[in-house]
Amino acid sequence: MKVTDKAVYHTITWRIETDDDTYFVTCQENDFDETWRIESDLEGEIDVDSELGNEIKSLCETYEDFDMDGGYNG
Repeated sequence: MKVTDKAVYHTITWRIETDDDTYFVTCQENDFDETWRIESDLEGEIDVDSELGNEIKSLCETYEDFDMDGGYNG
């Protein structure tokens, strides 16, 4: 028996609150790519490539404690 493949996943989640809605954001990174998912309390799933999705993703990426390679940076 031998191991033929291995993948390590890092997952970070955020909750973003506005006066009108709450967004739940997940970014999962593995050795090959990143997968983003954004859900709204009011609207359900948000397209990450939409204007709102890009704005939320950018907010998460520039959050001062964001560090995919090392986890929480605070």
